[in-house]
Amino acid sequence: MNREVELLNQYWTDIYYHMHYQHKEKISHQTIRILQVVDKQINIGVNEIASSIHVSHNTASEHIKRMVEKNFLIKSREFFN
Repeated sequence: MNREVELLNQYWTDIYYHMHYQHKEKISHQTIRILQVVDKQINIGVNEIASSIHVSHNTASEHIKRMVEKNFLIKSREFFN
């Protein structure tokens, strides 16, 4: 079974490597983490993002501000049910 796990890990990393999208501009690890959190949660706010990625509210707010400027995120005060 150990060999099967090693093969599965190797195949997984090979697939990820070959399918990895080449971004035209550099995207930070924090940006990717924020996009993942936003993708998985509905109506998420800055406090929830800060908590999820283990940074202060101010740091999360600055990351989000830059992401909005780059059109990676849309910030809204509206809440939907």
